Amino acid sequence: RAFVFRYHRDAELCRNRLALLHQFNPDLAIHGICGGDTLFDLPHLASNWLVPAGRTARWKWQNGDLVLREWFRTHAYRYDFAGVVLGEWDMLFLGNIEEIYRGVPTDALGLTGLTDLDATGLPWTWTDMKFDRETRRSPRLEFWLLRCRLPGRVRRLGANLGAAYLSRQFLERYAEITPAGLGNDEVRVLAYAQVFGRRLLNNGILRNLWVRDDLEYFTANAHQLTMAPLQRGLLTGRRVFHPYRDPFAFADRVIVCPSFQGS
Repeated sequence: RAFVFRYHRDAELCRNRLALLHQFNPDLAIHGICGGDTLFDLPHLASNWLVPAGRTARWKWQNGDLVLREWFRTHAYRYDFAGVVLGEWDMLFLGNIEEIYRGVPTDALGLTGLTDLDATGLPWTWTDMKFDRETRRSPRLEFWLLRCRLPGRVRRLGANLGAAYLSRQFLERYAEITPAGLGNDEVRVLAYAQVFGRRLLNNGILRNLWVRDDLEYFTANAHQLTMAPLQRGLLTGRRVFHPYRDPFAFADRVIVCPSFQGS
């Protein structure tokens, strides 16, 4: 597996995160994707790619799949990897990547908090909100239109793309098509992966999108983690945290404990 390090701000924190990744994974190929205006001079990167100009910050945030598709199609196809783990500048990965994702076969997709919304009846913003005031769009309508456009039965699934693992087979197929401009990155990846017949698994970082105990350690919202919950998570074997925006000196703070087994 390779690692995609997505960043756009705070060069010093990025260097801290990359140093941690390298210390736990000295042989890991780490590829940078910069969503800011200019590339940072960062250590431990096998490559460093700048998202082409002309896109707003919100577009990049909501369409990470299209950024990744362009990265693979124009640049990363030349690198030899079985798939990629998607990391962010404010995520902490405190362990060996192969160990953390050992429950996800390299030809599958390992999604964070993967939840079958059709089976559980649970709502999700990106498939069920009637109207988004910020974007002046209807996520529910866009998901319905996407479902109608794609062949076969596309189930209503939910997941977080942060810390997800995507196989090379999926990236290759995704690069061959022009995805519909409907929904957001998570909706499209989940829908097209079903169309491609790829195996979808929960990577174990979140049991589902709504387990409150898990959201103390990993969440997609702006609530920042402090050291106290991070230490509690480490004691139970957790190795992936988000968002944590302070430098982390692992030699002083990591507590030795059993590896996180997932769920």
